[in-house]
Amino acid sequence: NNNKIVYQRDLGFNNEIYMFDLYTNKERRITTNSVHDEYPAIYGSKIVWQSYRNSNNDIYMFDLDTNTERRITTDTGSQYNPVINENKIVWMDIRDGNYEIYMYDLDTNTERRITNDPGYQKYPVIYSNKIVWTDSRDGNYEIYMYDLDTNTERQITTNSASDQYPAIYGSKIV
Repeated sequence: NNNKIVYQRDLGFNNEIYMFDLYTNKERRITTNSVHDEYPAIYGSKIVWQSYRNSNNDIYMFDLDTNTERRITTDTGSQYNPVINENKIVWMDIRDGNYEIYMYDLDTNTERRITNDPGYQKYPVIYSNKIVWTDSRDGNYEIYMYDLDTNTERQITTNSASDQYPAIYGSKIV
C-alpha cells in the first residue's frame, strides 16, 4: 500500500514485522521483541499484525506517521489474521470457543463483533464498508459478506464445495 510492503521475517527464534519502502528502497524493522509477530497488513500509514506477547495472540497496530505502536485487543482470547482498510481493522477471534469475526473502528475506538454463529468464521478481508470471510456454519465452507452501511449479512456462495480465502476489491469478491 502506498509503495510500502510489509512482511514477517523468521529470525530463527521468532518472527518480526518489517516494512520495505519502494520509494526510498529501504527496509525498516517494525517490531523488536522475543515473541512471534505475524501476519502483517498495511493500509496508508497503519500496519497491523498479530503478536503473542501476552500468552495469547493480540492485534497490534503501528502508525508510521507518529511512530507509535498500539495494542488493539486486550481480552483473554486469541486474535488472528488482521486486515485493515481505511479506518477499520478486522480479524478472526477465538474468545468463546468458536472463531468469530470482529472489527475495530479507529475513528470511534470501538470494537464490534460481526458474527455470532455456530461453526467457524475465518480469514476475513475488508474493502470500504464490506467485510467478507469464510464460514462453516452450515457444515461446509462458504463465503459470507457483511455490509457495515446496512448492517446486513449475506451468503455469497451456495454450493457443495468448500469455498475459502476470499478477496474483495470495489464491488468484486473472488
